[in-house]
Amino acid sequence: MKRTRLKCSMVVVIALVLALVGAQNLALDRPAERSSYYGGLGPENCVDGNYYSRHSGNVLCHTRNEKNPWFRVKLDGVHHVKMISVTNRSDCCQDRLKTSELLVGNSTTPTDNPVCENAVVDEGGFYDCDLWGEYVFVRRVTPKTTDSPYNLCEISVWGDRNIAPLGLASMQTTDGDNDATKAQTPAPISNDYARTAKYSMTLIDGGVDPWWQLDLGLPGIPIKYVLLTPRVTSGENECNPGIEVLVGDDATPGANSSCMGVFSNQNGMEVPCNLAGQFVTV
Repeated sequence: MKRTRLKCSMVVVIALVLALVGAQNLALDRPAERSSYYGGLGPENCVDGNYYSRHSGNVLCHTRNEKNPWFRVKLDGVHHVKMISVTNRSDCCQDRLKTSELLVGNSTTPTDNPVCENAVVDEGGFYDCDLWGEYVFVRRVTPKTTDSPYNLCEISVWGDRNIAPLGLASMQTTDGDNDATKAQTPAPISNDYARTAKYSMTLIDGGVDPWWQLDLGLPGIPIKYVLLTPRVTSGENECNPGIEVLVGDDATPGANSSCMGVFSNQNGMEVPCNLAGQFVTV
């Protein structure tokens, strides 16, 4: 029997609806700024919901050479920010993000706002925070030996924390060391296989649909969004043909309700769900 492989790195962010701000990405399509402008790579590229991490088209937000460059997003009001994710560029220049910090507050000047504690952004990833504010900043703190630009791919802001690492991950089959837990580990974010080798991979026999599943341990947990980041190799997504996210209390893969039906997406996306259950299946 012919054996084929489906390689897909799924960084799954599942947030409980515990606060009035909900669990949506508060930065999505919000007004954004940066400390300087470089070409057509504007700040809006980093709040568009596109988690693709290679320089291709309008993916990056980019500055000129600076000592302490920054990126800022303005939320739709003052929010209690509990988690921030930063997607770094994966095909080049990852060290430009090193020694960066996250700040949240009500000032348009980065250094006038408090810093998220213990959130040193070196490679990109998910970072806990516990601050209130209308503005969220990513800022490089330590100047490099020579001035250099700043480039990011995406920043997302949530009013609730990622609970995916608390669950028990499993999948249909496992290829080598690429087990189910790789997809639930919340840092660093990058869908570049050559650089991170951090992804979950299943082996598929015949026409069986592959699956990845998270057991959250208790029935009826409300799921607002699920964030998926596909593995990308040489700029092509190998998991693109058809993806579905299901949520419910049945442990049988494929038996629960679908968040938005079968869809195709090359760059990763936040899948709106608004369902409740113990199991999240991709």
